[in-house]
Amino acid sequence: MKKFISLFLLVFTLISVCLLAGGCAANGNNSDSAIVGTWNTTIDLAPTLLKELGTETEDFTKYLELDSFDLSFTFCLNEDNTYKLSVDEESFKKSTEDFLEAVTNAMVKYLEEMFKETGSGLTIEDYEKEIGMPIEDYITASLSESVNLNIDTDTGKYSLSGTELTIGEDEVITIKLTENTLTFTDYSGPDSETFMLLKDVTWKRG
Repeated sequence: MKKFISLFLLVFTLISVCLLAGGCAANGNNSDSAIVGTWNTTIDLAPTLLKELGTETEDFTKYLELDSFDLSFTFCLNEDNTYKLSVDEESFKKSTEDFLEAVTNAMVKYLEEMFKETGSGLTIEDYEKEIGMPIEDYITASLSESVNLNIDTDTGKYSLSGTELTIGEDEVITIKLTENTLTFTDYSGPDSETFMLLKDVTWKRG
């Protein structure tokens, strides 16, 4: 069941990647009142997740039906150049529960097809007896053993110069700012893969 466990690891890696976009910011004193405030956005990780999983576990993920994996983020930028980036716990909980259900359903279909192809005559009930628990319980147990489900709030300092929002010592995000929207349009730094998840995502002023 290594492939199954890797599904969960990838999901929470993607979530962590989104949180790391905030980084640990350097000290700054160029606060611009136009950017100060609370910004909110929702990111659907399902397309990225399914794309990544498809390259690693195609024989399993073809059974995985995942319409969305929405996470709601809040990005608070304060006048003293401090920020806080957090994930809404309710959206995280719901998406996790939906993903768990989708993986359970996919696992059942995958095993049924595998039993059929091998001509073993086994059933899902036989398999559950073998592992000693219902498939859903097995998946939940594997998840709790493999990943940390705690989502930490990221805090630090930022600096702003023109359209360049500096996060950390070597991360610069080029932004497009209007009265009520904030968009990340370009990035310079070590985490280019992280940035691609946030590129052109629009944050709305809360």
